[in-house]
Order: sequence, then structure tokens, then C-alpha cells
Amino acid sequence: MGTRKNGLTFERHQAIGMELQELTGRILAVVLELGEAYPFSGDRGRAIKHLDAARKKVDLARSCLDDRVFDEHPGEATPSVYYGRAQE
Repeated sequence: MGTRKNGLTFERHQAIGMELQELTGRILAVVLELGEAYPFSGDRGRAIKHLDAARKKVDLARSCLDDRVFDEHPGEATPSVYYGRAQE
């Protein structure tokens, strides 16, 4: 029987959420820059495809962690923890 783990504090969810938002934005910026320099198709576009796939995987992880923060901290959690605040 495994040890029960308690999950993250709300503050750690907030910090990790900010890091993952930043990471997603940085990867997207590189993908866009590479897209201006190389075609998306063929061997020359392979790096772009891999980086974009990595960005999508990070987004999936953010979605999973968003579920966790709502389960672990229902009174404090908001979508902004992992997705940021809406731009006005």
C-alpha cells in the first residue's frame, strides 16, 4: 500500500501555474520565430512540429493541474491559477 500524498499547497499551484504560463508563451514565441524562418513541412520544419507538440503537452499538463487545484482547494481555486487573467 502506497503512502498518501497530500498534493500541493495553493501557493505552489499559483507559482507552478505562472511558470507553466511563461513556458507555454516562450515555446510559442520560438515556434512563431522558426515559422518565419523555415517551412512547416518537410525536414526543415521538424523542429517547429516538435516544439509545437511540446507546447500542446504543457497545455495538457496545465489542464490536469487545473483539475487538481479545484479538487484540492475548492474555496480558493480560480481558472486564473493555470490560465492567467483575461486580458482587458
